[in-house]
Amino acid sequence: MDALRILIWLLGGLVIVMLVWRVVRLARLLEKRIEEYDEKERSEVERNLFAELSELYAQEPPKRGDGKPPRS
Repeated sequence: MDALRILIWLLGGLVIVMLVWRVVRLARLLEKRIEEYDEKERSEVERNLFAELSELYAQEPPKRGDGKPPRS
């Protein structure tokens, strides 16, 4: 009986270890996916910002007068 009890405890422990290992793997995978998503989101925001800034700087500056005060 003692050998059977030991075998059951060993198998139960093995099952618990396998479940913990699977949860840890899933957590790591989820963290990796979140980081990849954050990088994509950040690069998209940077790209949009760069496009807006280059669009702003591509516009012609406002025309200035000849330096004389306006006539009334």
